[in-house]
Amino acid sequence: MGRLGSIEEVASRVGRGELTAAEGTAALGELAKTPPRYGAGWTALFGALTASAFAVLLSAAWLDAAVAGLLSVLAFVVTSWASRWRVLREATNLLAAFVVAFLASVFAAFSDGSNFLIMTLCGVVMLLPGFALTVGIGEFLRGLFESGTQRIVSAFVKSAELFICGILGSLLADAIVGDAATATASGSPGAWKWAAVIVMVLGYVVVLRVPLRYAAWTIVGGLVVWLGVTIGAEMGFWQGSFLGALLLGLYSSGFARHTALPASTVTLSCIMILVPGAAVLMGLHTTATAGAAAGLTSEWHAFLNALAIVVGLVVANALVPQEGEL
Repeated sequence: MGRLGSIEEVASRVGRGELTAAEGTAALGELAKTPPRYGAGWTALFGALTASAFAVLLSAAWLDAAVAGLLSVLAFVVTSWASRWRVLREATNLLAAFVVAFLASVFAAFSDGSNFLIMTLCGVVMLLPGFALTVGIGEFLRGLFESGTQRIVSAFVKSAELFICGILGSLLADAIVGDAATATASGSPGAWKWAAVIVMVLGYVVVLRVPLRYAAWTIVGGLVVWLGVTIGAEMGFWQGSFLGALLLGLYSSGFARHTALPASTVTLSCIMILVPGAAVLMGLHTTATAGAAAGLTSEWHAFLNALAIVVGLVVANALVPQEGEL
């Protein structure tokens, strides 16, 4: 995201005539050589905080939230290691999902009251294709049917692959240590969920490499999204996603106008609070455990939530257009 802001600045300078096209191209080449803003250690640490915070938002027990954070670190290590091997490069996420689900199921088998599904879901939250699903629906609504359909199908396929590998890991654990009962989420006090939003957004600031000088903007944006989700949840299952996305779109437009940076600097980090990919994965689990009818209902709700996010952003852009967005 830091590079995206720099690219936007270069594009603006070229547009104003301060740089020639050749100088702009050279500046972009220098940006491409810039090392990552945060190292692997910081990325893994804040990815773990994000996973634990997401578990709190899903009303997981405190122990499950802590384990989810550790599993997220493991997923990061597995994907980093596997990506170095050509034979495993295309299956890094699948291998991580298998390992995380296996260990979550083993832990749940020996820990009364633990929910292996939430631990698994939060452990692989960084691998979920929620943003791709939202972008795909947005492109479809704008008439970009080919690219939109490709993104939507790709998001569902990736979710299905993660689910299948997770199921295989869980089945292997069940065969070794016995079935892991899925406990009902215990629920977290509302104040802790607000704190979890701050931690989750801050984690995405590091994972998505947003400059720290914009961290405060991003945290406020996350709180704005959660405010919309909290109010909208009282009205129905999709209204929270719509209102959260609407408020985020308005807020990010204000950010873009104030800083002359892309609104996506804030939007990408904050919209992950809504994580539509998680709903897809939960729907697949419902299909496997409760039958096709219940699963179809869950998947339909996931689709409507993703659609509500897109519509909320579209309405916000219509009310306060985002200028100069890449």
